[in-house]
Amino acid sequence: MRQSLKILANSFGNKNAKMIARQKAKRREQLLQMPKIKPPKTAPAKSKDAHPTVITVATPFGFKSFTLGKAKKRILISFATFAILFLVFGSAGLFFSFSNNLILQGLLDKTKQNYLELATQNQGLKNIVEEGRAEKEKVAQLESIISVRSDALTTEKLDLTSISVEQKTMLLKNIPNGSPVPYQGVTSDYGSRNHPVLGRSIFHEGIDLKAGIGTKVYSAADGIIELTKYNGGYGNMMVVSHSYGFKSVYGHLSRFAVRPGEFVKKGQLIAFSGNTGMTAGPHLHYEVRFMGEPMNPEPFLKWNYGNFAYLFDREKKVRWASLVEATRWQTQAGHLSYLQAQKSSVN
Repeated sequence: MRQSLKILANSFGNKNAKMIARQKAKRREQLLQMPKIKPPKTAPAKSKDAHPTVITVATPFGFKSFTLGKAKKRILISFATFAILFLVFGSAGLFFSFSNNLILQGLLDKTKQNYLELATQNQGLKNIVEEGRAEKEKVAQLESIISVRSDALTTEKLDLTSISVEQKTMLLKNIPNGSPVPYQGVTSDYGSRNHPVLGRSIFHEGIDLKAGIGTKVYSAADGIIELTKYNGGYGNMMVVSHSYGFKSVYGHLSRFAVRPGEFVKKGQLIAFSGNTGMTAGPHLHYEVRFMGEPMNPEPFLKWNYGNFAYLFDREKKVRWASLVEATRWQTQAGHLSYLQAQKSSVN
């Protein structure tokens, strides 16, 4: 029995040994069929980026370390570059903007200062003009009162019925009368008014007659051309000196037809109307002055042979009685001279 078991064990062991030997042989054949891999001659070089970057940060709770790989390092570098560029260009932009603001603020402050200075000067000039106008009106009122009192006290009395044709002719020839331009109406009267350009109340020393640019202007009486020049708000201005202390003034002219020093007759062409100076439109500014003081031109404008008493009834500042008496002497002297000349020619 023992012998049979031993034989069985040996046969079983032989079978296992043979199987193991076959497996080893088969594996050896597989290994021989696989290609042989040669070892590298040199070891591969390692990239610097392969090494991680460690950043240590101090915090209130101690030191903390952060490990950055290749991707994280690239992101961090890009972000840092962008932040630096933003800070640089942003700072430059802020500095440029701040500099411009300082320059503009300086200009604004200077403009405000100049405006305040001009406003102060303008107010001062306005006060001076208003004071001058007020003083002028006071003087005019006092002169009017004195003139009225003088007329009341004088013993001279004007008798229009005693005025001869020769006297009327002499007066109408030497004292401004009628319209210096073809009459089309008055746009602004004599006296205080709201100035159309300046927009404030100013005393108007004449009247404004409707007249387009280039309208012919005629002398209101015999006289001599005293002045032709550009005079501020009057524009091109002409002054004609007449007899007995009278003068006529013409403003806003486009051009002159005569020169200073020339003698002119009533109705003679002396200038052309225009729109020069301080005006709101073309017209003729016309003044009548007596002894240098402006008078209302309206009575002189309507004075003529058919309305001879109109001027003397409306204008009381002139001592007409003495003037009429003077013209009576002149006409009588002229009449006597004419008779003597006629008598001499006969003889």
